[in-house]
Amino acid sequence: MQPRWCVWVCAAALLFSSGQAFAQSSEQFPAQLKCSALSTEPAKWPAYTQSMMITRSGNTLSGVRAVTIFPGEEIYRGTIDASGVISLTGEGKHYGKSSWTKTFSGRTGTTTLNGSEHSSSGGTRDCTITFQTAIP
Repeated sequence: MQPRWCVWVCAAALLFSSGQAFAQSSEQFPAQLKCSALSTEPAKWPAYTQSMMITRSGNTLSGVRAVTIFPGEEIYRGTIDASGVISLTGEGKHYGKSSWTKTFSGRTGTTTLNGSEHSSSGGTRDCTITFQTAIP
């Protein structure tokens, strides 16, 4: 008769070998970010549209978007609540320069999240994220 520890070790090995033990599946959603010109300096910071990707893992959303004008990035984090309400926030910065926050909201089953950007310099933009397919 084999020791009991072997039973536990063998069971754990089988469970983890599938890679499914604690892994949660994730799905990527290609999208277009579209923002109006910055309210305080529209000539310097005009409207733009840029592709991005949002990943859903369970009820968590995440993504990173490179900033193209100056070196920088936006880091997106969000949630989907039990009733299907999506809340997504993007924290952005130009390295060594300004920073901003984008906030979006919407519902599962739709393709568009509406939101806005608030810059550390005091300017604002209206923004939308439009997904190629709805987030279920």
